[in-house]
Amino acid sequence: MNRLVAAVLLLGMLLGQPREVASAQDPISAKKSPGGIAYTLVSVPDTEWVSIRVAWPTDWTLHSERDQAAPFVGADVILSGGADGYPPAAVVEEFADLQAEGNIAPGLEHVFGSLAVPLENLDQAVAVANAHLRAPSFDEAWVDRARSAFAAGLKEQMAGSWSQAFDALRWSMLGDGPFRRAMNPGPPERVREVTRDDLVSWHAATFRTCCALVVVAGSLDGERAGRAVDSLFSGLPQGAAVGNLAPRADFTPRRILLHRPEATASLLAFVGKTPQMHLEMSAEDFVLIDALNAPEGPLLEAVRTGLRAAYRFNAGYDNFGKANGFLLFLGEVEAAKLAAAETAIREAYAAFRAKGPSDPSGARKTKLMAELTEMMKYPADAAMIVLRGALLEQGLPPMPTQQLAETSPNSIMARLGQFPRAEEFTILAVSPDAQALPGACVITAPEQAVTCK
Repeated sequence: MNRLVAAVLLLGMLLGQPREVASAQDPISAKKSPGGIAYTLVSVPDTEWVSIRVAWPTDWTLHSERDQAAPFVGADVILSGGADGYPPAAVVEEFADLQAEGNIAPGLEHVFGSLAVPLENLDQAVAVANAHLRAPSFDEAWVDRARSAFAAGLKEQMAGSWSQAFDALRWSMLGDGPFRRAMNPGPPERVREVTRDDLVSWHAATFRTCCALVVVAGSLDGERAGRAVDSLFSGLPQGAAVGNLAPRADFTPRRILLHRPEATASLLAFVGKTPQMHLEMSAEDFVLIDALNAPEGPLLEAVRTGLRAAYRFNAGYDNFGKANGFLLFLGEVEAAKLAAAETAIREAYAAFRAKGPSDPSGARKTKLMAELTEMMKYPADAAMIVLRGALLEQGLPPMPTQQLAETSPNSIMARLGQFPRAEEFTILAVSPDAQALPGACVITAPEQAVTCK
């Protein structure tokens, strides 16, 4: 398992509201900057790097009258289109000189910002980032450039089978609302309608001091971290809390086949609602998903060893916002064996859910604990994990290695009992053969999935 996959699985295992004081064993603590901004400090010893991650709450995705492509175009322009004291593209050279990396990524319920820089260059990099957050120029030429680049990328992405499949899934579960369109703000011609005024409105509604979640990770004390936080937010309006009650997805089990005659492979996905996991993801979840993903795990055994129909079939976790978490199995399978693969995976998962993972030696826990320990040595990883944990609005549990150590066969089986049953999954397939999944609702375009019941 690579560090990125491990990080995703860790999101719910860490913290929400951090402790006021960190102990020698607990490097995570709540702080307030001199300017009164709350943030979380993650102490990562023996590193020259600092990572700052911020999540700004947004309700942009809930408004039908707003252009859902604006956050994507706007994020690009803020990073490159100039700012107070900086001509367009100057930030690229400035950050290169400082060995800094910055990013803005729109999400469904938050807009995420990140900055990574050597500690010795922290003050300069934060000043550059603040200028672009506080007073971006939204230069018309750069707006047009970003708009065209995003439209072109979206057109290419939308042509892919996986993109089409997940668009169909969103149509079936979320319908035609702004929340769905925020995940796929096409068609590309609609992106070209984004105006500079749209970007200015999105910026003003997003980048504020109120309610932002902030994490600083590195080998620095609270005084230095607090000054950096104040500098990053300097000049941003206070703003107010935004209401963001994400719509509930409809997870009623369905069987959908998207017929694409030109497809070169058949895709198969299982999606099952897991409300407990997103709100309380535990060490047991981490163990269970790792067991499902193992080379000798039930999914791959069913489709590769049993059917010889696929080389990979993965398990993971995703969500349509905080209220809509789901367990996901997916992979490519041989077209002629699509229906057989569906049956085999259902049966294999049902057996796994009844018996649980086989790990008498505890080797899985040992491996996972080593991976978690290693990840927390990197400020960018540590900050990301802590920030995503904070988004779950939980109390602070023990460190993840301690949680893993405390898991038992009984606790793992109890948790597995909360996973969706085999018959509770929605099945989504993409195939060049319209008859490959008998009894499924056959569609030829993603938006038709809204009628599949």
